[in-house]
Amino acid sequence: CILFQKKQKPYTRHSMASCNPIPVVDFSDEKERVGQVNSALQTAGFVVLTNFGVEHVFAELYTLCQEFFKLSEAEKLKVKVNQWHRGYMPLATSTLRDSEIEKVTKPNYSESFMIQPEPEQQSEDYPLRGPNQFPSAEFAAIVRRNLPELERFGQALTRCIGQGLHVDDKAWMQLFSQPQWWLRLLNYPQIPAKLVDKVHVAAPHCDYGFLAMVYNNSPGLQVLMGEEWVDVPLIKNSLVVNSGNILHTFSNAALRSAPHRVVSKFAGARNTVVWFLDPNPNVPLRPQTEQSSAEADTDASTQAKPISTGQHVLNRLRSNYAHLRDTL
Repeated sequence: CILFQKKQKPYTRHSMASCNPIPVVDFSDEKERVGQVNSALQTAGFVVLTNFGVEHVFAELYTLCQEFFKLSEAEKLKVKVNQWHRGYMPLATSTLRDSEIEKVTKPNYSESFMIQPEPEQQSEDYPLRGPNQFPSAEFAAIVRRNLPELERFGQALTRCIGQGLHVDDKAWMQLFSQPQWWLRLLNYPQIPAKLVDKVHVAAPHCDYGFLAMVYNNSPGLQVLMGEEWVDVPLIKNSLVVNSGNILHTFSNAALRSAPHRVVSKFAGARNTVVWFLDPNPNVPLRPQTEQSSAEADTDASTQAKPISTGQHVLNRLRSNYAHLRDTL
């Protein structure tokens, strides 16, 4: 990634399993998971989790996703994305212009529904603090019922990564006090033949946040390893986790922010659920390991003040979504 490329560690095939370089980790094994998850994120930037404890949450949200995208366009447009980036984003309205992998001019052929924390859970000065939109009271109730378990799982995974980085647990978890997150329901329709050369399924990119968690229920997700695009293993009831640019920076470049894309390897439509987890938006975007923190304190007088993680994400959103360019 351009922002961090000088520190990215090169992929070496011999360092991973020969059958597929994307590791599969049993998250219920508390003794082994710290080392395994962090090793995977260091080398591949991706890991597939099994037995992660909230399979039922993602399954219910996936059913909700399928039901939403069966609605008519007129019904979906009743909750069209608002100025706070919440609601329905119609087909081909996202173009990853800030992709560090290649110059992207074609939109992603997908539609999505975006949910964020409720306003009372966000700082009053956060630019995207505003109301969520839901197509029905039942839809809202299902989302809200599942959020506590989703957040507890996010905390467990965040703590696991911090332990692997050997950082102070209290200080690390404090970065995620009142975190920012994004629950995104996605639909990738089959691309019509006349549009094949005019759109991406999802263009190559690195994620700009901390972690992304993808319900692993459909083929097409690929990770760039060296010069080769590798399929993420498709395992029923598993979760694909990848580190983004914020985690790459927090780890002092120890953990990889890997380029990835979605290609058309599915029949019909591809639905999926993605939960993006970020720290508190006011946390500075800088390394958080003990060694790097000491170095930062020593050099504080000569270094420019880092931007916040929240501003970093907002800058990327403004680049990728036209409806935010006049409001952020």
